[in-house]
Amino acid sequence: MLAMEPHAFHGCFDSSIPKILEFVGKELFGSLTEEKKVSAIVKKTPEAMKVVGYSMLESLASRMSKSLVCDVISGLLNTAVSAKSIFDALQKLRKAIKSIQTGLARNKDLERPTDFLQLSYGILSGQLLSAELVKAHSATLREFAFSLLLAGTSDAAVTGAQIRPFWPFLRDALENKDVNVVVACLKFLSIVTQNKDVCDVLVRIDTIPYRAEGCLWFFLFFKVLSQN
Repeated sequence: MLAMEPHAFHGCFDSSIPKILEFVGKELFGSLTEEKKVSAIVKKTPEAMKVVGYSMLESLASRMSKSLVCDVISGLLNTAVSAKSIFDALQKLRKAIKSIQTGLARNKDLERPTDFLQLSYGILSGQLLSAELVKAHSATLREFAFSLLLAGTSDAAVTGAQIRPFWPFLRDALENKDVNVVVACLKFLSIVTQNKDVCDVLVRIDTIPYRAEGCLWFFLFFKVLSQN
């Protein structure tokens, strides 16, 4: 699969998604992980412990049809259930999701910023994935959504009206206990608020809650000052 990537076309891996996810699941969270550990001890070579799942996910995401993005995310999250160590699984899952995000940023089938906005909003609002997955992987999915927003809006023109629906999610993210969610949100804000129209729209919104109020208004205040 990796060797084919330079010659691959969009959608060429679509029919192989179930098999790819099955392999990745076994390598990252299942029996193949233990087999590689044993092989590495016996053979004492770096190749024996090499993980190819992350590269496969990135290649898949860069070529798959946009209609299958949610299927891939759901499939990956479901494979993590078989992991023996919750902490280890979380770290691997975050890295796997990051690989998908990197691949999607290179996917020419996704239109900027529209598709990235729609996909991110669907994930944040819980409309694209099952309630069980959203509840079990809330922080990971939020971090993923804000990373997608950053990737989809960094080099594309966006308006305040397009970003306004994300206000409740931005507000809640800054209250999140997971530092990765907060950082991903701030990275997106730091880029998107370079757009004066976006910044002006966010500043005019008056439905700011208690704990997030100081942090977000402080951020937006200095953004407005820097643009004047």
